[in-house]
Amino acid sequence: NPLVVFTLILNQIESYDNLILMMVETFKFMGVLSLDVMGYCLLVSLGGEGEGRNKVKDDGVNPAQWLSSLETFTGAFYKRFTDVELRGLLTYFTRRLHGGHTLELGALQSLVKMAGGYGFVDSESTPSLSAMQ
Repeated sequence: NPLVVFTLILNQIESYDNLILMMVETFKFMGVLSLDVMGYCLLVSLGGEGEGRNKVKDDGVNPAQWLSSLETFTGAFYKRFTDVELRGLLTYFTRRLHGGHTLELGALQSLVKMAGGYGFVDSESTPSLSAMQ
């Protein structure tokens, strides 16, 4: 069952971020349906607050390590596999942001930066973005 295997893979990626690029390259041997299932598993993992996981470190400001790893994996995965369905993930981001939850901005930033090829997303402040115009 790909749901079980992909969930285990994502759990490993959350713990060991050095596996990200290797796993993305491994997925080139998967079929189109398997890649869409990975997109679904990624969406479930990003919404993983219900499992007792906190999306913020103990300092209350920075995202947790597992979330940072998933953000990086999200960008690398969708950069490598452009045909994978993205609509569900974008709908998730839209609904979370509409609800006032901004922690998902990191995953959206990674998606735009890596998959979209827009390096300016690294800018930390609005004035620095305005200066680029």
